[in-house]
Amino acid sequence: MNAHDIARLVRRLEAGSISACEFDDSDGASLRLRFAPAPPDTTLAPPPTAPLAPVCSALPQVISAPRFGLYLHRHPLSDAGRVEPGQAFEAGDTLGFIQAGERLLPVQAAAAGSVSRLLVAHGALVGHGQALISIR
Repeated sequence: MNAHDIARLVRRLEAGSISACEFDDSDGASLRLRFAPAPPDTTLAPPPTAPLAPVCSALPQVISAPRFGLYLHRHPLSDAGRVEPGQAFEAGDTLGFIQAGERLLPVQAAAAGSVSRLLVAHGALVGHGQALISIR
């Protein structure tokens, strides 16, 4: 193995994003190459020249699961109480339940609004923070 072969091998390894390589040839020569990871890009973006417009109002608003469990649109002992798209609600209204074992945790509205869309089926397993109801 000569210097030209080693340089060609290094270029191939760098192009393939390989971090280490060992090579043994039939003449008994061996070569071990290790590459350090590239340093992170530390360049800073220039500051904005004009103030940015607020985007919070354009983002969809959702009511999220307060914990993991089964999401229920209504209380299991009642046929009434299911929220529907277009339905208005007030702050503190119960919009569903999370069932974890035998416990039921109400899913409550933090502010007044109306239901835009139900995002999760009745009885579906949900994770903490998962969007349940799209609101406006």
